[in-house]
Amino acid sequence: MATTPKILITGASGFIGANLLREALLGGCEVHAFLRKEAKDWRLSGIPKKFFSHEADITDRKGVYAAMQEIKPDYVFHLAAYGAYPAQKDQEVMVRTNILGTMNLMDAALEYGSKAFINTGSSSEYGQKSEPMRESDLLEPDILYAVTKAAGTHYGAMQGKAKNAPIATLRLFSVYGPFEEPGRLMPSIMIALARKGRLRLGSPDNVRDFVYVKDVCRAYFLAAEAASGGKIPGEIINICSGTEAKVGGVVEAALRVSGAEVKPEWGESAPRPYEKKRWVGDGEKAKKLLGFRPEYNLEAGLRETYEWFRKYSDLYPS
Repeated sequence: MATTPKILITGASGFIGANLLREALLGGCEVHAFLRKEAKDWRLSGIPKKFFSHEADITDRKGVYAAMQEIKPDYVFHLAAYGAYPAQKDQEVMVRTNILGTMNLMDAALEYGSKAFINTGSSSEYGQKSEPMRESDLLEPDILYAVTKAAGTHYGAMQGKAKNAPIATLRLFSVYGPFEEPGRLMPSIMIALARKGRLRLGSPDNVRDFVYVKDVCRAYFLAAEAASGGKIPGEIINICSGTEAKVGGVVEAALRVSGAEVKPEWGESAPRPYEKKRWVGDGEKAKKLLGFRPEYNLEAGLRETYEWFRKYSDLYPS
């Protein structure tokens, strides 16, 4: 990367975006963030170093071009999305944000000379698979969010291959860590342990491929380096642990690292309609193209996550 790289992060007020913003600042980058007018900024409070905030709607093509012309970022990390959480149900907003918004950003980044554009995909693009998910697999998305994310991924792949453009997509699996959205599995576990409260869960047999957020942030920087060097035009790359974990085993590990005496109450929350029987990624492409493999195993990531929630659980509602 450049001596003082200029980075633009979309979705910077979200879980992964806020972690990435902090890592970029720690790395000495000049950081710019696209934030919606209505964005909740609780994750961005208490950041000691200055970053530049831009009120922007990525579905507004003219506005995106104007902002990109002003900033001229060296690297764009695109994490803004709509539809990942149960309350985000507006289908038109989902399509406009995840497809048109992504197209606007990619086009503007190419227009104004960005050295790398790292798009954020989702493992949900694969749909149900019986084997570890590989980037070459046929996509069979079974929810609209996954369909829209797949469209954005394919647009980036097309632009990257057709124009030899420095665009790549990181297809993320189950990311966890500090600042994760309230109500999701890991925050629910950690808050119950930190507060010695009730831990009400669904099935212990539900599965995920968990990857710690610090590893994910490192993957973005590795991808930016590779893309700016012309090594991965249009590539789609899984970012995963490559290990399938049952929720029951995750809870047992969390109890070990925390030392908390909390008894999980299974079957107390309704299963999600799109819960999968298997969910694990193949990380060989990330290893080959980026030199990436997770540095945190599940227990190490859970330990850091618990310590963070123990200190900052007051950020989350009772």
